[in-house]
Amino acid sequence: MDPNESVIELVTKPNLKLNICNESKFEAVAKSWESFSKECNEKFDYILTSETIYDAGDYASLHDSMNAALKEDGTIILAAKMVYFGKTGDYFRFLDFIDSQSIFEVIESKQIEASVQRIIAHLKRK
Repeated sequence: MDPNESVIELVTKPNLKLNICNESKFEAVAKSWESFSKECNEKFDYILTSETIYDAGDYASLHDSMNAALKEDGTIILAAKMVYFGKTGDYFRFLDFIDSQSIFEVIESKQIEASVQRIIAHLKRK
């Protein structure tokens, strides 16, 4: 999901098609986090999210969307930079927010050492 339709059509869907053979196995939509959480009528096994935690002001609606869309035994896979310079969010602030909501927990993470440090984290329901 991305609020920008062109990102979905030009980047997300082509990448998913390259990496997942059957198009019926994924859904990519253009919506805001807030509208998605209110309109979500389906539960998913996996939620893949990348570069979505750079704005701390979006944490509540992002969290609500994940909560609305994830099956009880589902997994969220979050890919992000550890720090976003000039932005209000970062990985540690997001973890603090997640902890404060008491719905999800990080069950596994892998830090990627590079010039810009990144993290891949798996979240599950508590």
